[in-house]
Amino acid sequence: MRHPQTKKIVIRTAAYGVAFGCILATAAPAADSDIQQTLKASTPNNPNVVRLPKCKKKGMRVVVDLSTGTTNGVSNPNGTLDPKWQLNSAPPGTGFTTPVPVYSIPPCCGAWAPPVAPATWVSPWQNGSFPSTAVSGIYRYEVTFSLPAGYTSIQVQGVCRADDEGRIALDGTPMSMPYCHFPASAQIGTFNFNVTSPPQGLHYLRARVQNGPGGTHTTGDPTGLMVQATLTAQCR
Repeated sequence: MRHPQTKKIVIRTAAYGVAFGCILATAAPAADSDIQQTLKASTPNNPNVVRLPKCKKKGMRVVVDLSTGTTNGVSNPNGTLDPKWQLNSAPPGTGFTTPVPVYSIPPCCGAWAPPVAPATWVSPWQNGSFPSTAVSGIYRYEVTFSLPAGYTSIQVQGVCRADDEGRIALDGTPMSMPYCHFPASAQIGTFNFNVTSPPQGLHYLRARVQNGPGGTHTTGDPTGLMVQATLTAQCR
Protein backbone atom coordinates (compact mmCIF):
# COMPACT_ATOMS: atom_id res chain seq x y z
CA MET A 1 0.00 0.00 0.00
CA ARG A 2 1.32 3.39 -0.92
CA HIS A 3 1.21 5.68 2.08
CA PRO A 4 0.44 9.42 1.88
CA GLN A 5 3.23 11.86 2.58
CA THR A 6 3.13 15.02 4.62
CA LYS A 7 5.14 17.97 3.39
CA LYS A 8 6.03 21.10 5.30
CA ILE A 9 5.91 24.23 3.19
CA VAL A 10 7.55 27.54 4.04
CA ILE A 11 5.98 30.52 2.32
CA ARG A 12 7.16 34.11 2.23
CA THR A 13 5.55 37.51 2.21
CA ALA A 14 6.46 40.08 -0.40
CA ALA A 15 5.36 42.85 1.93
CA TYR A 16 7.72 42.11 4.83
CA GLY A 17 10.17 39.62 3.33
CA VAL A 18 9.86 37.04 6.08
CA ALA A 19 8.68 33.46 6.11
CA PHE A 20 5.54 32.91 8.13
CA GLY A 21 3.37 30.01 7.08
CA CYS A 22 3.37 26.40 8.07
CA ILE A 23 1.44 24.29 5.56
CA LEU A 24 1.16 20.55 5.84
CA ALA A 25 -0.13 18.96 2.64
CA THR A 26 -1.08 15.30 2.81
CA ALA A 27 -1.49 13.49 -0.50
CA ALA A 28 0.18 10.96 -2.73
CA PRO A 29 3.92 11.70 -3.15
CA ALA A 30 4.44 14.84 -5.21
CA ALA A 31 7.22 17.12 -6.28
CA ASP A 32 7.73 20.15 -4.04
CA SER A 33 6.77 22.39 -6.95
CA ASP A 34 3.31 20.81 -6.94
CA ILE A 35 2.42 22.19 -3.53
CA GLN A 36 4.86 24.98 -2.73
CA GLN A 37 3.38 28.44 -3.11
CA THR A 38 4.78 31.96 -2.91
CA LEU A 39 3.00 34.54 -0.81
CA LYS A 40 2.30 37.66 -2.86
CA ALA A 41 1.07 41.10 -1.97
CA SER A 42 -2.59 41.68 -2.74
CA THR A 43 -4.42 44.93 -2.05
CA PRO A 44 -3.20 47.63 0.36
CA ASN A 45 -5.72 46.34 2.92
CA ASN A 46 -4.48 42.74 2.53
CA PRO A 47 -0.69 42.88 2.14
CA ASN A 48 -0.07 39.42 3.63
CA VAL A 49 -2.32 36.85 2.04
CA VAL A 50 -1.77 33.19 2.93
CA ARG A 51 -2.15 31.43 -0.42
CA LEU A 52 -3.04 27.76 -0.27
CA PRO A 53 -1.62 25.41 -2.92
CA LYS A 54 -3.63 24.21 -5.90
CA CYS A 55 -5.39 20.86 -5.58
CA LYS A 56 -3.19 18.77 -7.86
CA LYS A 57 -3.65 15.47 -6.02
CA LYS A 58 -7.00 13.84 -5.33
CA GLY A 59 -7.87 13.92 -1.66
CA MET A 60 -5.01 16.28 -0.76
CA ARG A 61 -5.45 17.80 2.70
CA VAL A 62 -3.77 21.08 3.64
CA VAL A 63 -3.29 22.24 7.25
CA VAL A 64 -2.21 25.82 7.94
CA ASP A 65 -1.36 27.53 11.22
CA LEU A 66 -3.19 30.88 11.43
CA SER A 67 -2.26 31.72 15.02
CA THR A 68 -1.26 35.18 16.14
CA GLY A 69 2.46 35.68 16.70
CA THR A 70 3.81 32.65 14.84
CA THR A 71 6.21 31.94 11.99
CA ASN A 72 6.10 28.49 10.40
CA GLY A 73 3.97 27.32 13.31
CA VAL A 74 6.57 28.42 15.88
CA SER A 75 6.05 31.15 18.48
CA ASN A 76 7.79 34.43 17.66
CA PRO A 77 9.98 36.20 20.23
CA ASN A 78 8.49 39.25 21.91
CA GLY A 79 8.75 42.33 19.74
CA THR A 80 8.63 40.34 16.47
CA LEU A 81 6.33 41.57 13.73
CA ASP A 82 3.47 39.19 12.99
CA PRO A 83 3.67 38.38 9.26
CA LYS A 84 0.06 37.19 8.95
CA TRP A 85 -2.14 39.29 11.20
CA GLN A 86 -2.57 43.05 11.05
CA LEU A 87 -4.71 45.73 12.65
CA ASN A 88 -7.20 47.00 10.09
CA SER A 89 -8.96 49.66 12.12
CA ALA A 90 -8.56 51.41 15.45
CA PRO A 91 -10.44 54.04 17.44
CA PRO A 92 -9.73 57.71 16.79
CA GLY A 93 -6.97 59.02 18.99
CA THR A 94 -4.58 56.07 18.69
CA GLY A 95 -2.48 57.86 16.09
CA PHE A 96 -2.56 54.81 13.80
CA THR A 97 -3.06 55.07 10.05
CA THR A 98 -4.44 51.60 9.48
CA PRO A 99 -3.70 48.97 8.40
CA VAL A 100 -0.69 48.62 10.69
CA PRO A 101 1.38 45.57 11.70
CA VAL A 102 1.05 43.88 15.07
CA TYR A 103 3.79 42.40 17.25
CA SER A 104 4.24 39.55 19.70
CA ILE A 105 4.09 40.79 23.28
CA PRO A 106 4.17 39.12 26.70
CA PRO A 107 0.98 38.80 28.75
CA CYS A 108 0.28 42.19 30.27
CA CYS A 109 0.09 43.56 33.73
CA GLY A 110 -0.17 40.27 35.61
CA ALA A 111 -3.77 40.07 34.44
CA TRP A 112 -3.69 38.33 31.07
CA ALA A 113 -3.84 34.55 30.84
CA PRO A 114 -0.83 32.80 29.26
CA PRO A 115 -1.16 32.27 25.49
CA VAL A 116 -2.04 28.88 24.04
CA ALA A 117 0.96 27.53 22.13
CA PRO A 118 2.11 28.22 19.54
CA ALA A 119 0.21 31.55 19.60
CA THR A 120 1.38 34.67 21.38
CA TRP A 121 -0.45 37.77 22.45
CA VAL A 122 -0.17 40.53 19.85
CA SER A 123 -0.66 44.28 19.86
CA PRO A 124 0.07 47.17 17.50
CA TRP A 125 2.42 48.54 20.16
CA GLN A 126 5.79 46.86 19.72
CA ASN A 127 7.58 45.25 22.69
CA GLY A 128 4.47 45.64 24.80
CA SER A 129 5.25 49.36 25.11
CA PHE A 130 1.62 50.32 24.59
CA PRO A 131 0.26 53.12 26.74
CA SER A 132 -1.23 51.91 29.96
CA THR A 133 -4.35 53.82 28.98
CA ALA A 134 -4.90 52.66 25.40
CA VAL A 135 -7.78 54.46 23.73
CA SER A 136 -11.11 52.75 24.37
CA GLY A 137 -13.16 51.56 21.42
CA ILE A 138 -13.08 48.86 18.73
CA TYR A 139 -9.84 47.35 17.39
CA ARG A 140 -10.24 45.09 14.35
CA TYR A 141 -7.57 42.49 13.57
CA GLU A 142 -7.46 40.32 10.47
CA VAL A 143 -5.65 37.47 8.73
CA THR A 144 -6.46 36.72 5.08
CA PHE A 145 -6.09 33.48 3.17
CA SER A 146 -6.75 32.65 -0.47
CA LEU A 147 -8.26 29.44 -1.83
CA PRO A 148 -7.74 28.32 -5.43
CA ALA A 149 -10.40 26.21 -7.12
CA GLY A 150 -10.79 22.55 -6.17
CA TYR A 151 -11.31 22.66 -2.39
CA THR A 152 -14.49 20.97 -1.18
CA SER A 153 -14.42 22.10 2.44
CA ILE A 154 -12.53 24.19 4.96
CA GLN A 155 -12.47 24.19 8.73
CA VAL A 156 -11.05 26.94 10.95
CA GLN A 157 -10.95 26.09 14.63
CA GLY A 158 -9.15 27.35 17.69
CA VAL A 159 -9.29 29.39 20.88
CA CYS A 160 -8.95 33.07 21.69
CA ARG A 161 -8.42 35.65 24.39
CA ALA A 162 -8.66 39.43 24.16
CA ASP A 163 -8.58 42.53 26.35
CA ASP A 164 -11.27 43.55 27.17
CA GLU A 165 -13.46 41.33 24.97
CA GLY A 166 -13.07 39.87 21.50
CA ARG A 167 -15.21 38.06 18.95
CA ILE A 168 -13.91 35.98 16.05
CA ALA A 169 -15.65 35.77 12.68
CA LEU A 170 -14.92 33.90 9.45
CA ASP A 171 -16.14 35.74 6.36
CA GLY A 172 -18.64 37.61 8.51
CA THR A 173 -20.01 34.58 10.37
CA PRO A 174 -19.40 35.18 14.09
CA MET A 175 -18.32 32.69 16.70
CA SER A 176 -20.70 31.41 19.34
CA MET A 177 -20.27 32.22 23.02
CA PRO A 178 -18.15 32.14 25.09
CA TYR A 179 -16.31 35.09 23.58
CA CYS A 180 -12.64 35.97 24.07
CA HIS A 181 -11.70 37.42 27.48
CA PHE A 182 -8.26 38.03 28.99
CA PRO A 183 -8.12 36.67 32.56
CA ALA A 184 -7.26 33.06 33.27
CA SER A 185 -10.30 32.96 35.53
CA ALA A 186 -12.56 33.48 32.50
CA GLN A 187 -13.53 30.60 30.24
CA ILE A 188 -11.43 30.67 27.09
CA GLY A 189 -13.23 31.53 23.86
CA THR A 190 -13.56 28.72 21.32
CA PHE A 191 -14.56 28.72 17.66
CA ASN A 192 -15.09 26.07 15.00
CA PHE A 193 -16.12 27.19 11.53
CA ASN A 194 -16.97 24.57 8.88
CA VAL A 195 -17.65 25.59 5.29
CA THR A 196 -18.60 23.18 2.51
CA SER A 197 -18.03 24.13 -1.14
CA PRO A 198 -16.10 27.28 -0.18
CA PRO A 199 -15.75 29.82 -3.00
CA GLN A 200 -12.30 30.34 -4.43
CA GLY A 201 -10.63 33.63 -3.65
CA LEU A 202 -10.00 35.58 -0.47
CA HIS A 203 -11.34 34.58 2.95
CA TYR A 204 -11.04 36.56 6.16
CA LEU A 205 -10.58 35.51 9.78
CA ARG A 206 -11.27 38.63 11.80
CA ALA A 207 -11.20 39.57 15.46
CA ARG A 208 -13.25 42.46 16.82
CA VAL A 209 -11.74 43.56 20.11
CA GLN A 210 -13.57 45.95 22.42
CA ASN A 211 -11.31 47.96 24.73
CA GLY A 212 -13.22 49.82 27.39
CA PRO A 213 -12.38 52.20 30.21
CA GLY A 214 -11.80 50.60 33.57
CA GLY A 215 -10.42 51.21 37.01
CA THR A 216 -9.11 54.75 37.39
CA HIS A 217 -8.40 55.13 33.67
CA THR A 218 -10.45 57.62 31.72
CA THR A 219 -9.42 56.70 28.17
CA GLY A 220 -9.13 52.92 28.33
CA ASP A 221 -6.98 50.04 29.54
CA PRO A 222 -4.24 47.99 27.85
CA THR A 223 -5.53 45.91 24.96
CA GLY A 224 -4.34 42.93 22.95
CA LEU A 225 -5.35 39.72 21.19
CA MET A 226 -4.37 36.04 21.30
CA VAL A 227 -5.70 33.58 18.71
CA GLN A 228 -4.57 29.97 18.36
CA ALA A 229 -6.09 28.83 15.07
CA THR A 230 -5.72 26.05 12.50
CA LEU A 231 -7.09 26.03 8.97
CA THR A 232 -7.76 22.61 7.42
CA ALA A 233 -8.71 22.51 3.73
CA GLN A 234 -9.79 19.40 1.85
CA CYS A 235 -9.42 18.86 -1.90
CA ARG A 236 -11.96 16.83 -3.86
